[in-house]
Amino acid sequence: MRFKLADVGMMSDADCWVDLQLPKKDVSLSAGEILLSISYLPAANRLGVVVMKARGLQSDKLKDTIDLSVKLALKHQSTKLKKKQTRRVKHKMNPVWNEMMMLEVPRELLAKSSLELEVLNQAGAGGDMDSMGRCQLGLQAAGMGLQHWKQMLDNPRKQIAMWHPCTPEPTPVPQPKPPLSTSPALVLEGSQSDVHLLRCCRKQ
Repeated sequence: MRFKLADVGMMSDADCWVDLQLPKKDVSLSAGEILLSISYLPAANRLGVVVMKARGLQSDKLKDTIDLSVKLALKHQSTKLKKKQTRRVKHKMNPVWNEMMMLEVPRELLAKSSLELEVLNQAGAGGDMDSMGRCQLGLQAAGMGLQHWKQMLDNPRKQIAMWHPCTPEPTPVPQPKPPLSTSPALVLEGSQSDVHLLRCCRKQ
């Protein structure tokens, strides 16, 4: 609903109701979507993840070969606990996997745990794996990743499926080479213990 402010009497006490619309998605930031179903089994301390299918993957990254898989990583804070990967699906722009993966994770760790998924394409036989996009689920995630994780925690033992937008891999920016140093070499002065301490600090 649209109307001109010039046509509205600012002193009027009349109520005006309008329909709210969802914000438009920024297509330029999307690298396709992946459909996931997750559930948590408290009695078994198991997290079930079903990688179902993907759509809208960027065709310009697929080149001549379509050989798609999904890599999954379970993390607790910054520590990677478990890694799994689906089978590869060839020659399909909208691949279907329907693969379930069971991950053991105690309930008390769920609040600080997260799932990271990455869609990969293998460029030719024995070629490199190109990233098509990735998404994250967890209480530290945002958007659908946060919403999906909360619904899983609120509904134990129930499979909950949602589409997740994939974020494209950022293009690395080449760093300029540092200029050649013309300064004289640094001479360390001091005891042997001072030199040893400096070396230890550099290793940390």
